[in-house]
Amino acid sequence: MSILNELNPVAGCFIFFDPVNGITIDTSGGGPGGFAIASPYGNVQPPGTTVVNVLPSNNQSSGQAVMVGITPTVNQSGTAGYTGLDINVTETATGSGTNLLFNARRGSTSFFSVSRTGVVTSASGIGVGGAGAATSVTPGVKAVAAIANTTATAVLVITIPNSAQAANIPIVIMGSLGAGGAVGAFEASAVLTGTIIVARFAGIVATVTAATATLATSAVVTGGATITLAYAVSITTGGAAVTNVATVTATITAGSGASTNHTAIVSWQVINSQASGVTAA
Repeated sequence: MSILNELNPVAGCFIFFDPVNGITIDTSGGGPGGFAIASPYGNVQPPGTTVVNVLPSNNQSSGQAVMVGITPTVNQSGTAGYTGLDINVTETATGSGTNLLFNARRGSTSFFSVSRTGVVTSASGIGVGGAGAATSVTPGVKAVAAIANTTATAVLVITIPNSAQAANIPIVIMGSLGAGGAVGAFEASAVLTGTIIVARFAGIVATVTAATATLATSAVVTGGATITLAYAVSITTGGAAVTNVATVTATITAGSGASTNHTAIVSWQVINSQASGVTAA
């Protein structure tokens, strides 16, 4: 079966169907170009609907089956660029459920996912696998600006479900002085490493403890003020019967001058004992 390109019949068929090779779509014959699939349900899409479902069957006894292949040929020049796979979600509003940009599952169990905020979760760990691997390891990094001098400022929020949970969160914070000091913005930077441990049982408020920080090093330009960096963690919201939220704060202090409006770069890993466990953002 074939469908002609009505915009340019001379170009021949627009869509080809072959019982062996499947469907081929040719947009090179003067048509509008590209290929779009719209949901037939519009704004009344039933819950759980899959707009496009690829259901290949594989009963081979040898060879490597590819369920979906993306194999473009690129021969660019100048300032051209390309994206192999582009996921661009327009969010008008989101519900309270899980929102993922990407989710790789096997037997309905998620093994790798990317959240709407870019948090990557891997069931066997990022770069870790095999027997004894952690249930989930989720890394993250963020920048925090406008930190006032000597003021504890939130740099990371930890969310703990109301269930049995255990998590270890190694954290690295780099703080830099803002403008107004002896030289100028970024005249001094310091890095500390710490570890946060989370324990919880259903119906009991979580315990969140921060290990004593280790100041790895600091760097100061010639004539610049020194810098002091500290961190702390505390439960900020939640009772015994609900989700708890803990906040990690960083305090940056200039050794002299009126430097303020400091910045911090925070990186961390949430190492969970439970797949649907503690998160941080």
